[in-house]
Order: sequence, then C-alpha cells, then structure tokens
Amino acid sequence: MDLFIIIILLFLLVGLIGAIYCIIEAQLLQITYVKLSPSHTTKNDLSIIDNISDEYSSTPSVSRPSECIRIIYFSDLHSEFCFFGEEKLENTLASLLTKYNADAVVFGGDICNKPKNIQKGIRYLSRISTYCSKNNIPFIGTTGNHDVGLTNDEINQCGFTNLNDKTVVLNGFEFRGVYDSGRHDRVWGTNPFQSHDNTTVLLSHNPDWIINAAEQNQLDNIDYMISGHIHGGQIRMPFAMENKLFRKDLLPKRDVVKGVFDGAGVKFFISRGIGCVLVPFRFLSRPEISLIDIRRK
Repeated sequence: MDLFIIIILLFLLVGLIGAIYCIIEAQLLQITYVKLSPSHTTKNDLSIIDNISDEYSSTPSVSRPSECIRIIYFSDLHSEFCFFGEEKLENTLASLLTKYNADAVVFGGDICNKPKNIQKGIRYLSRISTYCSKNNIPFIGTTGNHDVGLTNDEINQCGFTNLNDKTVVLNGFEFRGVYDSGRHDRVWGTNPFQSHDNTTVLLSHNPDWIINAAEQNQLDNIDYMISGHIHGGQIRMPFAMENKLFRKDLLPKRDVVKGVFDGAGVKFFISRGIGCVLVPFRFLSRPEISLIDIRRK
C-alpha cells in the first residue's frame, strides 16, 4: 500500500511539474524570421508539400532583401488565454517595427476564444491599431473560426482593416483575406484574386483552405498564403499524435503545422500564433510573432 501511494504521489508530482512547464512555455514568446520566395511546385497539385526549412529561422534579419515587402505577422490572439499583457504586446510590436523597418502589421485571426469575451480582444488590438495609426503604419488582417458570431461593429472596434471584404495594395503587393465560416457547416471562401498584376498574398486563418481550393482548381493568381489556426500543435505529443487523434484539420495529419511550405503552386507560412485555445498550455510549440519578407513574383 505504501508503495502504491508513493507511485501515485510521483505521478501527481510529474503531472504538476509538467503543467507548470506548459504554463511557462505559453509565456515564452519567440520572434521568428520568415523568407517567402516564389513557389516551384505545380499549380493546384497538393500531392507533394515541401517543408522549406531554410526560409524559417529563429534569427531575424535586420537587412531587407531586395524586391521584398516586410511585414510583422501575428495570429491567434485568443485574448482570454494570451499571456502577454496589452502593453507588452504593443511594445514588442513597436520595437520590431522600429528595429526592422517593417511596412505593415498583419493579424491572422481568432481575436478571442468566445464572442462573449470580445472586449478583452478589442482592448489588445485597438491599442495596436492606435500605435500603427499614429506612426502611419497599415494594420490589416482577417478573422478566424473563433470569431464567428462577432458583429461587424465589434470587429471594426479592433481597428485593423478587415481584408475579408476588401483589398489592400502595399508597394505593389496585393493583400486579400478569406472569411472563415467556422467548423460547423463549413463553407470555404472562393479565391478572391481575379487578376495577377501584382504579387498576391492571401490571408487565410485556416491553412486547410488551400486543400479545398486545389481540389476546385481555384489557386490561380495566388502567389503566397499566410495562415495560423493550428498553433504549431500547441501541445506536441510523440509521433504527432495530437494531430492524428484530436484534430479534424487535414494538413496537420500530414504534419504540416508550422513553418514554410511549398505546394500547389503556392508558397505558404503557418504561424504558431501567440495565444492558447481550450487550455492555457503549450508544449514544444512556443508562441511566436514573425518578421516576414515576401519576395516579389
């Protein structure tokens, strides 16, 4: 009996240490550097998705490559489970904008976990919007599956230009978003790019959008896609079991969860995001804000 109690206590201790570590890791914000260059894959063919590791780094570059636009990208705020205060997030973005001379701030969706808690998300994003406005920096973005149920007024209060219903052109780069209908009775948005005069960048909160679009041969005129949603797995398990057992999304089942990939004629980046969903834990998937250089086509 004594041995049994000792074993139980050891299990509880290990569980407690693990939970504390996961909470700590959720607060260890990482700044990553992404280089997006034109795709070398066949349009609309997703049979092969290459992981482009040399375009994803933990060491940002101060010097900007020629023929690039530079953005600061963050996704998946999930304000209830974001462990960076509003002031810290604003100061981090401001420091990155100043140090790396970025052209815009881009938000990838999921303002909050539940619409009833939107006010905290509004406080986060409107603060960033105010800073960007004072410094003449565009603040653009899209919404995510957790934002379904928010009113247009609530989204507008966040202060970013919502690309779900408009196009923004910056230095010859055309940015557009697609609406995420959520997981219930999902409807995938259609390709919003009708021409290819500029280098095009699609903001799709859920990267699985590319699968449906490829099946419909709807990827024409899209050069790049930037996404979030998957949180890099958030809590990584051996053999990527978290993706195979608990996620319905399709790309994670191919272990396409974070970093830069090339497939279907589109180069795309999937961010780990900065907040947490369901539980306030992360394991082997630290939150990230990314400095992204996008090369002209």
